[in-house]
Amino acid sequence: MDLKQIEEHWKTWAATFGSEIRATEKSKTRKALEIDALVRAIHKVGFKSTDTFSVLEPGCGTGYNCLAIAEAFPNAQIFGFDYILEMIENARLLQSKTKFRNIHYAQGNLLDLSAVDLPVKTFDLIFTNRCLINLNTIELQSEALINLKKFLKPHGIIILAENPQHKFNTQNELRDLLNLPPREPPEFNVLLNEEAIIGAAEKAGMKLVHQDDFSALHDLLLYVLLPKINGGKIDYEHPILEAVMEFCPKVYANQPNAFGSFGQNKLYTFKKS
Repeated sequence: MDLKQIEEHWKTWAATFGSEIRATEKSKTRKALEIDALVRAIHKVGFKSTDTFSVLEPGCGTGYNCLAIAEAFPNAQIFGFDYILEMIENARLLQSKTKFRNIHYAQGNLLDLSAVDLPVKTFDLIFTNRCLINLNTIELQSEALINLKKFLKPHGIIILAENPQHKFNTQNELRDLLNLPPREPPEFNVLLNEEAIIGAAEKAGMKLVHQDDFSALHDLLLYVLLPKINGGKIDYEHPILEAVMEFCPKVYANQPNAFGSFGQNKLYTFKKS
């Protein structure tokens, strides 16, 4: 897809699913694991639950991540933007039903950050969640990451929770072991080239300080083992995934990456030099 087609896709999902999780993610259980991984990563780089700091989420969608950060870090000032106006409207609607008033939303484009209307211009922490993969070339993804660095305070943190291509390939290799056909990435995504994105970050003066394969057990079940026993169906509502959603955060609290590298998502933490 070209960028305009990708934009139209997200407009359609925003109109169809409103402020539901489904507007940006098919799996509510993986969304819970993404949020857990994000909060753990923020703690890992030194932020305490009571700290006051500024956070930016480009591509915030309907705002579920921002709400979770507000819950975990009530003194943080949180800013989210998305290039789909309907997503921002849905995020504001969702926020209005909560107690959180420390979240601020704007419409804006990741490829034109200087035009985004935000009251804060530099941030202690910036994170993305399946955002860069909606840029349709590796070069644009790297450019976007480098641009984000310009909005970091000295020694600021960037966290990417994205989908790398090599993880998807590994998952298909596992499916092949069970005679399952390969899956194809969504047509509106270009999965990350891990080597390229880390290289771009390092060249721009950011150091990779943490990696987390937080969805390994979940995705091994969802995309490999469960399809083997239910006729190939990918069942996002299977009850065992609820158990995984409860189980994994308790394990990861003391044993990060405990279940290997079989998930299709991965979290990367970079620190500005």
